[in-house]
Amino acid sequence: MKHSGDDNLEELYELMRIALAITKRGYIEDDYTKTIYLYIGEGTLSYDPYYNQLSYDDEEIEISQATFFIKEIKKRLAQVEAKITKSVVEAAFSKPLKIKLGDLK
Repeated sequence: MKHSGDDNLEELYELMRIALAITKRGYIEDDYTKTIYLYIGEGTLSYDPYYNQLSYDDEEIEISQATFFIKEIKKRLAQVEAKITKSVVEAAFSKPLKIKLGDLK
């Protein structure tokens, strides 16, 4: 049975993963815990899904406070998204590929 905060923690982990992929500000442990670290604000937010531990600057915080971080990361991702204009995306992805499909093996 899921704990009441599990959905929030799954959402938080996914948002942290997205923020990490976009910003490169942090890392994910390459072990069984898959703990994620995101440098945000003046500290580091970490979530260890294996042991279900949420921390900010190595200070454990209540799982119920995950909603604060969810809102904050969403807000910051929206700020980043607003800066990525259609013309930037168009310029990056409209460039022709310098390969011939027959050359792919």
